[in-house]
Amino acid sequence: MVTFRRIFCAVFGCLVLCAGVFCAFLPLPRIVSVAEERYVCTWEDGRVSEETYASAYAMLDPAGGLSLVSGDRRGTIAASSAYSALCNTLEGAEIAELLAADCNGLSRLECAAAYRKYRNELWFAEGFFAWDGRRVAREDAPAGNSVVWLSGKLGAGALKRTGAERLELCAEAEFTARSLIGTAVREITAHAPYVMEGNAVYLDTGTARRLIAGMPVAETLTVGDADYIDEGALCACENLVSLSLPFAGASAQRGGMLAYLFSDGVQFRVPSSLKSLKVRAGVLEQNALYRLNGLETIDLCGMDSVAWRAVENCTALNVLHVPAAVKLPQGNFSSRRAACGCTVYERLG
Repeated sequence: MVTFRRIFCAVFGCLVLCAGVFCAFLPLPRIVSVAEERYVCTWEDGRVSEETYASAYAMLDPAGGLSLVSGDRRGTIAASSAYSALCNTLEGAEIAELLAADCNGLSRLECAAAYRKYRNELWFAEGFFAWDGRRVAREDAPAGNSVVWLSGKLGAGALKRTGAERLELCAEAEFTARSLIGTAVREITAHAPYVMEGNAVYLDTGTARRLIAGMPVAETLTVGDADYIDEGALCACENLVSLSLPFAGASAQRGGMLAYLFSDGVQFRVPSSLKSLKVRAGVLEQNALYRLNGLETIDLCGMDSVAWRAVENCTALNVLHVPAAVKLPQGNFSSRRAACGCTVYERLG
């Protein structure tokens, strides 16, 4: 019995030894944990360091991208082609390409960098979409700092609820000033046929130029050369103090009430902060300044015609520069002849 056990043990030991020798020569794969990834960082001072995921992540630039920040030093980790392709897609693609984007081929650090960079970005195309760290997916409760409006029409209050401060208008966006009412938008990037100029967005149709929206944060707005001004174009301008227009109303030919420029479809949203108005040409009709009775300074120099009672109801008026005789609101005014030939009236007391 003892002899059998000795023989069995000797044979089993030989088999184990042979198996070990055989396996030593096999090309067995080495499983590398993502945590063992190493990244080469080139610093601005020329120093090169090798970083682990933990050390690189701790220094990732909060603004996004593959920059590392350590104190006052900044370094860069070279991006893979997959990461560069993903960034190009998320920064300039149509909705179909956005929905096809994923994080395949990205290192763990690149996945983290992409999420940081695009987590506050929203896309709108008949619905909101966001990057969730793996792909672009529909977002039912959108919130972010930036919205890229690819196409379609935004419902009332939809942009306001995102809290976005930046807006990018693409060619297929069905944009109107009403979309900006109550929003925190401070910056707009426009692509043709939209044009951003000063504090206003225009639509260039090829045959005409229309003012379609003023910025919500604008305190001073000078409307440049335009053929038309949309009704409600200024409805989101809740902070407006000073306004300069090329003509009164919808166009130089049609004229009309300036209050229509502040219409949201239900009411005239003329801001109480609006104190100064300049109209550079055209005709100012009776009642053209309806609901603008808070104006303190009105400059109509250059206009072709001003109705006799056009400014009568501007009860807060202090200074009026006008090319024709008009009926003034109640109060005492001095008058003087300006070098341009107009009359300047100033309230006394």
